[in-house]
Amino acid sequence: MKFEEFQELSVEEKKAFYLSLDWHEFVMSLLDESELNDGYPKADGLRRVSELLLGDIIDSKPTEIFPVSGNGIGRATVGYSVTFRWWDDSTRTYADVADVFDGNINDDFIIYALATAATRAEGRALRKALKLKICTAEELSDKAKKVQTKPTESSVTENQISFLNNRCKSMNIDVMKLINSSEERYHSVEQLSKKKCSVFIEQINRFYRKEEEVPQDIVGFQENWRGK
Repeated sequence: MKFEEFQELSVEEKKAFYLSLDWHEFVMSLLDESELNDGYPKADGLRRVSELLLGDIIDSKPTEIFPVSGNGIGRATVGYSVTFRWWDDSTRTYADVADVFDGNINDDFIIYALATAATRAEGRALRKALKLKICTAEELSDKAKKVQTKPTESSVTENQISFLNNRCKSMNIDVMKLINSSEERYHSVEQLSKKKCSVFIEQINRFYRKEEEVPQDIVGFQENWRGK
């Protein structure tokens, strides 16, 4: 669905779409590249998109603050709430908390522990309102990303990546343009799940069997695509 189509929906239709499985991808499609960091949405982007889709933000503030001085060295905890005037003219409030300590923040930002915790908590409240199934960029420091990106049983495998590379190379297809041809956006192939990668493999196999024509906008294999 495009934003213009969403605008034309009735209140009941918007509610049904908001509760549908397609909602997450729709929200992510509205974020600009400048509002993403390695594919994770930034708080400022969620602020913009939430007002675009849900209604005016009529209140946005920290509700609880436990600063560094009262919470241990290098640690801060903040509760944050955001209140919207919804499309049906009702008022809805979403809230969450976030903490910062030396184990989940980059060393350069530890002196801004309280501000970072506030931004993280606001981002969590916004993604809760937007029903997103992904962390915000502010939640994932380099330290946290190392934990977040550890391979799991559902992660894309090297065999799948190798197949994508070889098949795309033989067919002169840009791998990153292929995996970003859907509404979801990926900054690296490692962000794919095993299941999602299987979808792209099946798609490229349909191209290979000439069951579908290769779109011109994904043509052009890039040798260093994994290094981008």
